[in-house]
Amino acid sequence: MIGIVVLAASAIMWYFLNQYVQPSLAIFKLNIVLFVVGVIMVLIAVFTFDFAAAWTFLYPLPAISGGMWGKTAAALYLGGMLIIGTGFLIFFLDISRSIIKEYGSFARSLGWLN
Repeated sequence: MIGIVVLAASAIMWYFLNQYVQPSLAIFKLNIVLFVVGVIMVLIAVFTFDFAAAWTFLYPLPAISGGMWGKTAAALYLGGMLIIGTGFLIFFLDISRSIIKEYGSFARSLGWLN
């Protein structure tokens, strides 16, 4: 649920920033593809391999499940989270690059310097 909200917020941010700076459309599409791949990995981990760590998904808890789920489920879940996070990292770095390219620095883009 949080991931969908962040994806929608990044799409809105990309749309409005596109009116002032030139973020990469290819990077935006890459973010969406990585998001979908990561979500599919998470769904496979949850529904096929019965991963059920909920909010306790930080290592080492997924790997030490007490027999509730296997290491494949933990690897798929954590791999999906890693892919989603990497997609957003690449997206936000591209947004930062386009802002710095247009204004010279973040301080200038925020109006802190002339």
